[in-house]
Amino acid sequence: MKTLFPCEEIVRKYLPAMRASIAKKLYRKGLKQERIAKELGLTQAAVSKYLSNKYNAEIRKIEGNAVLNKACDEIAGKIAEEVWTHKHVTNAICSTCTQFNYELVACNLLEDYSKARELH
Repeated sequence: MKTLFPCEEIVRKYLPAMRASIAKKLYRKGLKQERIAKELGLTQAAVSKYLSNKYNAEIRKIEGNAVLNKACDEIAGKIAEEVWTHKHVTNAICSTCTQFNYELVACNLLEDYSKARELH
């Protein structure tokens, strides 16, 4: 299997799950799909897809990671309170991905180091 760069892994696996998590949190707070779509820079159809049960496994991964879950809670809260603009939301998501990227790289390095030690 082709190895993904950490950024690719985030974009393919974690960013959609973060969006789904934020969308569900906003929907639970009473926001309409159209508003959620506008705030997250998505279409209403994408929000509808995120609100379906299709992303439950991915959302559980987000909720299981303290950094990502806290970020999703904060982002959803600030959107619901109308404190943040789309630019703030984008910056928060990018900052979270950067922080999480460092965690992924560190985990991969430790895993590679452990495998190398086992060989010697």
